[in-house]
Amino acid sequence: RDCDAERIGFLCVSMVIKDFKSISSTEGWKVMSHTNARLEQELVEIAVEAELQKEDRMKKLEERKVYVELYEAMEALVHIYREGCGTIGPRDKALKGSQTVCKFPACKVLEAALRHFLGCKSRALCLECKRMGQLLQLHSCICDDSDSDSCNVPLCRNFKEKM
Repeated sequence: RDCDAERIGFLCVSMVIKDFKSISSTEGWKVMSHTNARLEQELVEIAVEAELQKEDRMKKLEERKVYVELYEAMEALVHIYREGCGTIGPRDKALKGSQTVCKFPACKVLEAALRHFLGCKSRALCLECKRMGQLLQLHSCICDDSDSDSCNVPLCRNFKEKM
């Protein structure tokens, strides 16, 4: 900074941020903190801000991952009840059997969850059934079939009527 070398200053700050814990424990850091307390405070603030930004990015990535999983589950749900897949599907379609490979990654998990949901006796107390019910309710909220009779997903029409 004293030599007005912005690029070198930026690279040094980046290096400090990248490995703040080990750098702040060195002898050079201690000397710098005794001679220039303002610079130390500035670097600590920058490191804290960088850590907060990193945490925000990680949180947003996790949220995006959840939305992608929900989207895939919605697509698989519609696929199962429109076309049929594996050993589950609409009554009027011939099932493909478990030998065929499905292009929907969430299909196999969703198929098992639907089987449990349809056969469970204690739906009100079962956590897995509650999740499946929430998924079906979410589907009914975003279902764009104008005629509620044309949607093959179970309980879609019931949830739409309640809304």
